[in-house]
Amino acid sequence: GPLRYLTLATPAAAAGRTELSLDYVARSRAAIPWQKEACQLARNLERRRGNTDASADVLVECLGYFPTAYLR
Repeated sequence: GPLRYLTLATPAAAAGRTELSLDYVARSRAAIPWQKEACQLARNLERRRGNTDASADVLVECLGYFPTAYLR
């Protein structure tokens, strides 16, 4: 399920496997688009790739589901 994908995404990101982690995060967010940790990880990974536009898009999308000051 979506939380399992998030669980797989986290160590993949830590290991530098950005593309794999983004795939897992996308699967998690497809099922639970407002999941804060998935949103934050997606933003971090997009910034790691130098894709600031995609990171900003994730922020806008996630804030549409839950306005919060905790998403950076």
